[in-house]
Amino acid sequence: MNEFVNRYDELSLLEEEWGRPGGRFIVVHGRRRIGKTRLIKEFTKNKTGIFYVAGDSNSKIQLNEFKDAAATFFRDDFLRSIDISSWKMMFDYLEKVISTKEERIYLWMDEFSYLLKNDKTIVSSLQIFIDHKEIKTYFSILNAIAYGNTKPSEIASFVGINAREIYPYLDLLINYGILFQGFPGSPEVVVP
Repeated sequence: MNEFVNRYDELSLLEEEWGRPGGRFIVVHGRRRIGKTRLIKEFTKNKTGIFYVAGDSNSKIQLNEFKDAAATFFRDDFLRSIDISSWKMMFDYLEKVISTKEERIYLWMDEFSYLLKNDKTIVSSLQIFIDHKEIKTYFSILNAIAYGNTKPSEIASFVGINAREIYPYLDLLINYGILFQGFPGSPEVVVP
């Protein structure tokens, strides 16, 4: 592979987003042959995840190729053997399996325009996948608090995420008035 040159700002941005808690949806867009795929390969080289490059083929072939890439990554022979007939089904599977993983993973879909050209439902299926995962985290946090967990470390443990990752979620809930801190400097949160 050629030497990686002159994309350090973009690589830094990707690394910064990777380090933030929660999932991220990042679009890398630009004209052909300017190094988008090379940038992502450089970014993902020491990370684990699914790197899928769509071909200009029909949607059934694309879905099966993506399914095979996911089955290989998750070492799931059952997935490889079943029929996945829609992107919604595929993303439903990913939502279930990703939620059981402790390590952070990436999902890269290169040449997305080929996927969109053949099956416009992929956009709404992907949006539901992204939105649902984030909403579930907030509901899990509120559920943790309903069960009497008020310290961020207790809430994070209940939800199943790293304690450092809980703070942006709590901050947003506090900013919207759904939660508030017990008193300034208090590590506890309270439902109004």
